Amino acid sequence: MHFSPMNNDSAYVIHGYRPGEVIINKEPFHKPLILHPTSGVQPWDIQSSHQINADAIDALIALSPQIILLGVDRCAIQSAGCTQKLASLQSQSIGFEIMSPHSACKTFNLIASEGRAVV
Repeated sequence: MHFSPMNNDSAYVIHGYRPGEVIINKEPFHKPLILHPTSGVQPWDIQSSHQINADAIDALIALSPQIILLGVDRCAIQSAGCTQKLASLQSQSIGFEIMSPHSACKTFNLIASEGRAVV
């Protein structure tokens, strides 16, 4: 699905999403990644959402976001260490949402267009 154009001054914009592919700045990506509106795309060293653990969340926190969006299946994040790490985000004033990849892509663009630090 391609997204409608919006006024977005972010250096990195998601132009489309379909299962197995996200299009960022008109370039397709087919593997898990971390996207920051100014520092760009970097690989995320997980092969599936079931591998999201405390270390994977730390890689997101290292980018100093105001908000973390995870575009994955909700049931995928169940390890105790991961849920404790996610619970600690509130004390760090970092917002956090788990949503479908499609919704995460649209939400990323919206939050980035507001000039907020989102990953």
